[in-house]
Amino acid sequence: MENPVYVYQTPGTYTVTLTATIVSNDANNGFATTRQLSISVTQVPPTPTLGAFPAEFCANAAPLSLSASPSGGQFEVEDASGTITSLSTVLEPSLFSPGDYTLRYRYTDPNNSACLGIASEEFEILPLPVLSFSQLNLAYCQSEASFPLLALPAGGTFEIDNVPSTTLNPGALSPGAHEVRYSYTHPATGCTNTISQTVQINALPNPTFSNLRDQYCVSGAAFALEAQPAGGTFTLNNQPATQFDPSQLGLGQYEISYTYTDPTTNCTNTVAKNVSVVNAPEITFQNIEERYCEGDSPVQLSATPSGGIFTLNNEPTPISVVDPFALPPGNYRLFYTYSDPVDGSCQNQASFDFIIYAAIETRLINAEPSYCANDNQLVTPALEVRYADGSIEILPLPEAHFVPSEVVSGVFNFIRNNIVDPVSQCFTSVAGSFFITPVPETTIVGLEASYCQQGLVVPLVGQPAGGIFTINGVETSVLNPASYAVGQVLNISYLYTIQNCESEVSQSVLITPNDNFSSEQYTLDICPEEFTGYLLRAVPDVGLGVNPDWTYDWTLNSQAIPEPGALIRIQDKSQEGTYAVLVRDGSSCPVYYNTFFVTLSCAPQFQVPEAFSPNGDGLNDKLQFFGKDLARLRFQVFNRWGELVFESRRAQDWWDGNYRGNAAPAGVYFWQVSYENLLEPGQIEKKQGKLMLLR
Repeated sequence: MENPVYVYQTPGTYTVTLTATIVSNDANNGFATTRQLSISVTQVPPTPTLGAFPAEFCANAAPLSLSASPSGGQFEVEDASGTITSLSTVLEPSLFSPGDYTLRYRYTDPNNSACLGIASEEFEILPLPVLSFSQLNLAYCQSEASFPLLALPAGGTFEIDNVPSTTLNPGALSPGAHEVRYSYTHPATGCTNTISQTVQINALPNPTFSNLRDQYCVSGAAFALEAQPAGGTFTLNNQPATQFDPSQLGLGQYEISYTYTDPTTNCTNTVAKNVSVVNAPEITFQNIEERYCEGDSPVQLSATPSGGIFTLNNEPTPISVVDPFALPPGNYRLFYTYSDPVDGSCQNQASFDFIIYAAIETRLINAEPSYCANDNQLVTPALEVRYADGSIEILPLPEAHFVPSEVVSGVFNFIRNNIVDPVSQCFTSVAGSFFITPVPETTIVGLEASYCQQGLVVPLVGQPAGGIFTINGVETSVLNPASYAVGQVLNISYLYTIQNCESEVSQSVLITPNDNFSSEQYTLDICPEEFTGYLLRAVPDVGLGVNPDWTYDWTLNSQAIPEPGALIRIQDKSQEGTYAVLVRDGSSCPVYYNTFFVTLSCAPQFQVPEAFSPNGDGLNDKLQFFGKDLARLRFQVFNRWGELVFESRRAQDWWDGNYRGNAAPAGVYFWQVSYENLLEPGQIEKKQGKLMLLR
């Protein structure tokens, strides 16, 4: 039997029929049998290709995105031992050990899983150079010397805190942790590796002396040396020491040092100080004289060395100032005592004598402090001088001779210089002045030529203020027309006196009749409009514009109101009270005198509905509260768990029944409100209640 061969050129499904005939010498000879087989023929197996791919990678190379054609296959890597690792579309060299690898891309025909194509590439993971620091400690003190940075293999670059450097200088770095990095590139593979080490720079301790001064008295007591922090060692002139004894050391200068090592960082630091041993201080007075005149300026006491105590005439109370003005004339001894500020053993005292002479006494004679400009007398003032020894001398002031009426009004000055006491040598200068008072120009202010007998009491005002009024010779401060007869002519005089200088002015006033005056009283309980207020009319029963020449004098609770019009606008609680208005005609005679007792009794209005139903039917869909005459409003709604579900500070706001973006459940809610009454600023009122939310 032949083996037939057939090549299928076109993909598809085919039926193969095999017919066999038996050739034999028995009864089966010539027997034929048939078999059929259905086969599928697909296209030629795919041949995938890999995208650009390097043959070598450093072990720390960046991840590489893999590509192949056609897409949709599977990447894998096989190492030298045959271990296969599946990949996505990224090769991460850092996940593989150095060595040789094979990258494969397997692609399977999506129509026939039996059709498989493979593409592969060989590549190598190159090892990174192995790096290590040489002689780099984990911590250094700031006092340690600078040193070069070393690492193996040599030839790389160093950085300290990301700044290139070849040396580490602890003294130039701040205390704290610093990162030292070393990077090296292998000359053969080109692979770079970096290592880092954190180095702690420790600050030096800051030792200080606790009880050491710059200078000690040779007679001073010995004392133990102390410093902070405790636990270090002292040296005195480079020799170990624990105390300082001035009497044993003697006069001279000594260097004391203290060395301390921090037990935590082992960092050491030293502080040094030069100390002198001296004899008791020599005292020198400063700023003090042997003689003073009574009344001289105070003297601030000082001496060297500073820090001592001044006393006067062995009085125990310390002083710091000698005040010739406060001390009586006489002889004084000033003491200065200086003691060592620590142990007091180094002490000295000195004294200084001085005198305070009595001041020259002067008295102006033959003169007064002021004169009137119309005074014609000759003034010849002089000085009476009394010296320290009690003698008296009269010194004329010829430059001050004057006649008041012949000089210009104002201040007339004089001076007498260099009056010297022959005993104390204290001198003085006397200066003074005489005031020539001008005759004042006096006027009566605002007084009319006539007044109605039924008019108001008129205060009398004169300029300059402070003079005396008389009416027909009787002293008074007001003009009361009702006290005089109609037709009577009054002589009103105003006398003003300044420094014994007088000026007088007079004016005649006629008392006239007035038969048309009327007076009414009104009681008003009002509530002003929110914006316009309430207008109070001066003459409510006659109306406005009766006579354009009328004037209006208003008072509120007896206090004048600076608004001369016919209307007063009332807007808030502070304006309630008793209003009075005097209406005058063109001749200044009173026409009306009306009194208004005004009370503001309106209260703010606030209402909240008992229920609302935010269900979108157009009826009561929102909670709207109503208010009037309110300020500083705050309205809040809470659920039964006390959570705030709505808040508003404006009367025109409303709640739509939502809470945190969702419909609030039906049920009982509670509200509270606080507000300020516009008519009573500062008064806060509070209310609360409950409402029903219906769904």
